[in-house]
Amino acid sequence: MTETHIGLFYIDVDVTFVFWILFDSRPQIVLHISIDGSEGGKVSFRCFHKLAQNNYKYFCRDPCKSEEHILAKVTPGLVTMSQRVTLWDHGDGSFTVIMSDLRTSDKGKYWCAVDRVVDTYTPVYLHVTEVAVVVMALCFRKCRNKLRSQAQVCFPLHPVCSDQNQVSLYDSHFNFQFFSISKGLQS
Repeated sequence: MTETHIGLFYIDVDVTFVFWILFDSRPQIVLHISIDGSEGGKVSFRCFHKLAQNNYKYFCRDPCKSEEHILAKVTPGLVTMSQRVTLWDHGDGSFTVIMSDLRTSDKGKYWCAVDRVVDTYTPVYLHVTEVAVVVMALCFRKCRNKLRSQAQVCFPLHPVCSDQNQVSLYDSHFNFQFFSISKGLQS
């Protein structure tokens, strides 16, 4: 508040700064992105940022505090590929992230980011489910002195080795080994 004297009158002047924040009508405010994928597959999602048409964009793994966490960086309006991550800048402030050949170790928190004086970030939560794999062995059985083949899961006559993911079997009648591999689902 400033007091000013003009002749016979005193005028109180209140100096106030008004900031106007302009929003456009497109829905671009995203609190976070949550995406699900399967082991060996790929995911694709789009990140939106305001007033970022001319800025570099990047995708990084949490904590995203240094260059070593950045998986890929893209120039405005272009596409870039870095190992299993592709970034496509659409030129309107948004960019698409494509992650391929997903691994269960990819599960976690990532960030869609824009390179600015003060960078802006959108959190991305990636969930990767393990895929069940069942390999059926071709079994040969002796049937009245003739060989007959059947595609089926074989049970060990003489197990050679066994662990959680693989059973190696040896059939002493025909002197060959075959494998039955089974991997379960995990959340």
